[in-house]
Amino acid sequence: MRRFVAWALLSTLVSTHALAADKGGKGKGKKKGKQSSGQSMDTTSGDPTAKEQSDAGPFTPQGKTGSLAKEEEEKKDDAKIEEIVKSRPRDTHLIFGDLLFGFGRAPKPGAATVVNHPDQTKKAAPVVAFVLGGSWDLSKAVTLGLRVPWSTASVRSETPNSPNENAMAFGSPDINFEYRVELSRVTTLPIYVGVGVPVAQGNPDPSSTRDYNQTNMAQVNLLADAATGWRNPEFYQPKREPISFGVGVRHDRGGWELHASTKLTAGINFASKLEAPDIMGGGGTRYRQNGVSLRDVTVVGATFEFVEKPSMWLGLDGWLAYNPILPIDFVSNATKKTAFQVVLEPRLGARFGHFVPSVSGVLPVGGQLGDTGMAGVRARLDYVW
Repeated sequence: MRRFVAWALLSTLVSTHALAADKGGKGKGKKKGKQSSGQSMDTTSGDPTAKEQSDAGPFTPQGKTGSLAKEEEEKKDDAKIEEIVKSRPRDTHLIFGDLLFGFGRAPKPGAATVVNHPDQTKKAAPVVAFVLGGSWDLSKAVTLGLRVPWSTASVRSETPNSPNENAMAFGSPDINFEYRVELSRVTTLPIYVGVGVPVAQGNPDPSSTRDYNQTNMAQVNLLADAATGWRNPEFYQPKREPISFGVGVRHDRGGWELHASTKLTAGINFASKLEAPDIMGGGGTRYRQNGVSLRDVTVVGATFEFVEKPSMWLGLDGWLAYNPILPIDFVSNATKKTAFQVVLEPRLGARFGHFVPSVSGVLPVGGQLGDTGMAGVRARLDYVW
């Protein structure tokens, strides 16, 4: 009996200890095995309320305020600008033909008050100025361009009762580089450098009587220069090496494109001396050939796209041409002509795929070109890709 009781007590103690050990082992294993994945109020992921969001009440602030609101607004503006830039990519290649018909006369060195001295060419009917060229983007910021001018007109020599003669003349081809500094996604600062090939035809000496063909070709270039509103002096100055420097700003956003620039062109003389500088009879009245001529052209303009597909736009350019030093001066006691000239050019254009045609009018306002009645009609076609 005693042995039975002892065995019973021993068996009870062993089984109780085993159950306790087994229960404790499972608890320890669970704590160790589930610690990394169990939820905890100390962590956001373990907080059962972390995924809950309260509904906006009537007094909830609308949008962000202070610096956060300003930052949010700037992000929206940047997104809009990016969308505009994507929708108006830059054409990296361009070939163009520019044809201008000019009607009127061109100023010549001289003063209207001097007896028997014609200070302007005979009326052209008409002068045709053609420019063929193109440009190629060498990189995102650098563009190389080439323009080749050619002109023709019916001119008359200064000999009384002389008939009209058809003449044609090449201008000086222009090789140019443009470097663009990006001020923003829609605003750039172009810097321009151009160097001419000095092959413009004609003898610019107004006192020469040696070769009428050379004199007529010089008049053609003189007329073409006037018909284009004195905008590109680098083309039309015979016997001079043209070098141009310019800087501007362009802003293109939405349907608007705004631009402004100024270009200074220097013409370095390499012609021989004037044949008869005192042909007017002396007395202080004479021609003077300058070693370097200067002309500055400052342009301000804008275009507005009023139809998106197909793209159609209206534009207006206005420029001020300033001639501080002419290639050949006329020295006299007469009142000097103004060195300033204002010109307006309204334009209408469109885009059909790769083709961009446009028409415009060149309208001098006052100045020497206004006095001679010069005006022009321009037609241009660009092929871009």
